[in-house]
Amino acid sequence: MRIRLHLSTQATHIPWDQLLRPGRGLIYRLLRETAPELGARLHESTRPMPAGHGAPVFPKARRVPRRYAAGGPGHLELGSPIPGLAESWHQALTRTDTLDWGGTALRLHDAELLPPPDFTAGTAEFQTETPVALRRLPSPDRPPTPEGEPVRLPPLPDLLPYEEGFAEALTANLRRKLDTLGLDPDITIDEITPTGPKRAFTVGDGRQTGATANVRLHGAPTALRALWSWGLGRGNAAGFGWIRR
Repeated sequence: MRIRLHLSTQATHIPWDQLLRPGRGLIYRLLRETAPELGARLHESTRPMPAGHGAPVFPKARRVPRRYAAGGPGHLELGSPIPGLAESWHQALTRTDTLDWGGTALRLHDAELLPPPDFTAGTAEFQTETPVALRRLPSPDRPPTPEGEPVRLPPLPDLLPYEEGFAEALTANLRRKLDTLGLDPDITIDEITPTGPKRAFTVGDGRQTGATANVRLHGAPTALRALWSWGLGRGNAAGFGWIRR
């Protein structure tokens, strides 16, 4: 399930380093308000956070080179595949007048619940609105981490949609998500088409790299509905891999 927030702002742009960054804080705030015990478990878990969001979009804003244009009416989407969670967030957001989006005031006018498509045919075509973030799968030669011993291995390199190994890494990512939810993880990617350049955004204390893509895949309808509500790749709670409606 998703929520689309109908909003407006008097700002003329949003700083690039604050375009996605505030969304993670919004998700954790909503978890604290509506499901504190679940939020604590998810925060402590090593599994992916089952929630995602996109970037604020202002279709009528005046475009300015090298700036993310804002102004006038717009929208922002967020969601979660966990049953009932988005509905709880929706109730909390209907009592909210303004969002502080990294220093930009977004006036909230309405919050709309968006149920996922049925996907009864077991196929989907997902076009991402924000970059898909992935890391290359570990090499068979990469040493395993000994149990009970704190070992720091070098981070795996980022992987872009036009690079070799992206389909395998994305398949592993999606199957892990579905396994986390207790859903059928038998998902198959049929085609990946890169749709945008390499981009890097501020996340926490660092930066995450990715690129947008169009992904055709097939699997169980329940699995496709869950992914539509969550996103593709890593860092969905930080705004990456959000699927265009």
